[in-house]
This record gives sequence, structure tokens and C-alpha cells, in this order.
Amino acid sequence: MLPWTDVGDEKIERLKFTFHGLKLLKHLPKQFLEFETHILSLDYTTDPDYEYLTSLLKQAAEENKVDLNAPFEWELEMNNERDRIMKHHVANQ
Repeated sequence: MLPWTDVGDEKIERLKFTFHGLKLLKHLPKQFLEFETHILSLDYTTDPDYEYLTSLLKQAAEENKVDLNAPFEWELEMNNERDRIMKHHVANQ
């Protein structure tokens, strides 16, 4: 059962507008607002246009020179931590 199953349509609509992204998204690429606009245009039975949403994210990445193949920061940190642990383990054998 989904958490919002027992919540009425009107309450869900109010919640959507309470958390409207203009304030949250104003410092992000314009594609994020377009992403939100698409999501908010959907009703409960309509599937998102995943190709469109993916293209928005890729467009934002390209315009902001983000390498989508680069590792995430936490991946680098995990690799460094793994290397540190391995060196410590080898040194103590």
C-alpha cells in the first residue's frame, strides 16, 4: 500500500503547491523547473514522459559542463577509505 493511498486528492494538490519548486529551484538550471512542471502536470494515472525527463537532465548537465560519467564525490571518498583500510591491513600483517 502506498503511503498516500488514504490521502484525498485535494490534500495532495495542496501539498504539491506548498512545496512548489520556484523557491527551491531558482538557483538550479532551468531544466529542473521544466522537470517539476512536467511532474506537476500529471494526474495519478498518467505515467511521466521518462525520455523527456532524461533529456532535460542531460541538457542541464551538458550546459553546466557536468560529466555524467564522472564518479560521485562519495564514490571517491569510499575509494580513498577502502585504500586506507587496505594499506592499514597490509601493514599489520
